[in-house]
Amino acid sequence: MVKGKHFSYSFSMEAVMRENNALNRYPTRVLRVITPSEAWNGRKSMVSHMHKFGYLAYAIVPSQQHHKLDDKAKGCIFVGYNIKSKVYRLYNL
Repeated sequence: MVKGKHFSYSFSMEAVMRENNALNRYPTRVLRVITPSEAWNGRKSMVSHMHKFGYLAYAIVPSQQHHKLDDKAKGCIFVGYNIKSKVYRLYNL
């Protein structure tokens, strides 16, 4: 994923964590009906929030940090998910 998007190798760990998160949320041959995440937690996992690694995303700039005619969002690259909360990890261009 890192090489395909022409990123530096400093994003390798982010790519591994994102791919591991994705693999745990899709069914496997061994479990057939349920996902590994569902087998571990006992509840169905959501996949509607999943995005591709390197996806173009926009981060909202708080109103205190921009003026009237400034941009209200900054262009970023999606690199993964936060482990402890429902927050995307973005790299500011």
